[in-house]
Amino acid sequence: MKFLMIIVDTLRADHLGCYGYGRETSPSIDAVADDATVFKRCYATDVPTQPSFASIFSGQRGILNGVVTHAPHEAISQDAPWLPSLLQAASTTTGAVSTLYHMKPFYARGYEHYMNPVAGTPRLTQQVRADQINGYAVPWIRAHAEEDFLLFIHYWDVHEYAAPTEYRDLFYEGDEKDPGNESLAEARKTPSGRS
Repeated sequence: MKFLMIIVDTLRADHLGCYGYGRETSPSIDAVADDATVFKRCYATDVPTQPSFASIFSGQRGILNGVVTHAPHEAISQDAPWLPSLLQAASTTTGAVSTLYHMKPFYARGYEHYMNPVAGTPRLTQQVRADQINGYAVPWIRAHAEEDFLLFIHYWDVHEYAAPTEYRDLFYEGDEKDPGNESLAEARKTPSGRS
């Protein structure tokens, strides 16, 4: 079994081609999805980031696992089930490329290989770039390609809302400096940005 868990913090599924979005916003993700299991109805049981990840890996809602906010005192019990630990106990090689350890050390539990591209610099936890993450993930996958593995890869780029310069205007229509431009008018009608 090869289990590649890719999570892009705050990415909207409804803006990915593999979920039916009409624009070509995600060719690389779509290519992976073509040969993968894609869940059509998968919802976070807890938000924001820390409770969500604690639920994903424990299989328990925050009210049960003890992580319901970003509060420093909240932590997963050592007795709680933890996916990486369960797979490691079943002789699966476990790896993660993530900065969650900066938030709470228990996020590294169960990983034989925990790679943090900004280790030692907690202020960069949410500013780690995809190329930094990939710089660890791709060589790791190649090195463990013949093994059963779980590799958790956590991207933050979308969370920072700053697309690389070459992509910022890729799908933009009109002149962003024109005061008469109403391209965002529809999005402003509802608090969620969706009409």
